[in-house]
Amino acid sequence: MKKTLKTLVAMVALLLILVGMFPNAALAASNPGVTLNTSKNVITATNAVLYATISNPQGKKITDVGIQIVERSTGTVVKSHTEKCVSSAAKLKSVSMWFDLNKELGITLKPSTVYSYTMFAVIDGKKFTTSGTFQTLAKVSPIAPVKNVKTTSPFGWRPLNGKQDYHYGIDLIGDKTIMAIANGTVVAVGYEKTGGNFVAILHDDGYASCYFHLASYSVSKGSKVTQGQKIGVMGETGTGAQGVHLHLEIRSRWQGSLYGDGSWRNDCVNPTLYIKTLG
Repeated sequence: MKKTLKTLVAMVALLLILVGMFPNAALAASNPGVTLNTSKNVITATNAVLYATISNPQGKKITDVGIQIVERSTGTVVKSHTEKCVSSAAKLKSVSMWFDLNKELGITLKPSTVYSYTMFAVIDGKKFTTSGTFQTLAKVSPIAPVKNVKTTSPFGWRPLNGKQDYHYGIDLIGDKTIMAIANGTVVAVGYEKTGGNFVAILHDDGYASCYFHLASYSVSKGSKVTQGQKIGVMGETGTGAQGVHLHLEIRSRWQGSLYGDGSWRNDCVNPTLYIKTLG
């Protein structure tokens, strides 16, 4: 018992010493502020989705949040944005904050460019800020995934089996060899009930291309591919296939798997806007 008590006293003494040496660390958990969450950032050639966390331990009112983007080489302020904090989060002790520069702020960034940014929150009348930098990725010039290509079903709403159906990609026919539209890394291959055999490739600009209904594929997860390289053969696998064709989807980011966070198709973009030769 005496030995245990001595050990406890020693630990308390050590804790007091550490608190004295690092008072700011001891108080950090109870202080309001904004911290970047760079591990969640999504950077492409022309867009960035930037994340931060607002700490509000006393539950005081968060009134405003915002961001400023600056091009580092020129010092040009690309965008300054402020918005009101939504009422449901205004008094939470921890609030996630993010900005999609393309979709929310209407910014198109320059490829291969360094930007600095400052994110802020106003808590109980006081402004708290945090800053960081990021570099956009290189721009790519993708090609059509098949030769002698023809689009048979476009992106967006379309009639299907007597109903209106939203098409998250485009359907293509042509030569049966399926090619990588640009250099990249294979991030997924396999079989999906509706899409059948598929391949997904993450490209150097942060976009991902997904190829469905393949009769077969000739690459594996982790493989590096080059533009124009054969990755599979056109087929009609999966319950969603109606005849031999390629269903091609372009995603503005890769969420770790086809299904990502459960809203996996919220990042699908019109392939004809990404692959100019299909337009």
